[in-house]
Amino acid sequence: MPEHRMPTLSPQAVEQVACLVQEHHCEPITVCDLADAAGYSRHHFSRAFTGSFGISPSAYLTAARIETAKLLLLDETDAVVDVAVAVGFDSLSSFTRRFATTVGTTPGAPAPARRAS
Repeated sequence: MPEHRMPTLSPQAVEQVACLVQEHHCEPITVCDLADAAGYSRHHFSRAFTGSFGISPSAYLTAARIETAKLLLLDETDAVVDVAVAVGFDSLSSFTRRFATTVGTTPGAPAPARRAS
């Protein structure tokens, strides 16, 4: 049987998407926005992105947002809800769930517990 390989993004598309996520991940960008920047249809982009990075584009975008949230929360000057909105989440419950799944603790946990992650 022939082996079916998952498509991958071109090096130029990888660079465009990485820059877009790095510069705008806290804004309300979507997988469609990433696909447009890379010059792919949404469906082909999602498959090629996963083939290139090993995770879905939405998971990649969420990871970038969570990393920024961790830094903001360590500063301890903003409320959790403010951090959630600042990094692009529409709801506190969605942010809390994604943060806890990714980091292993809730975003409202004391800072020492978050630093251990």
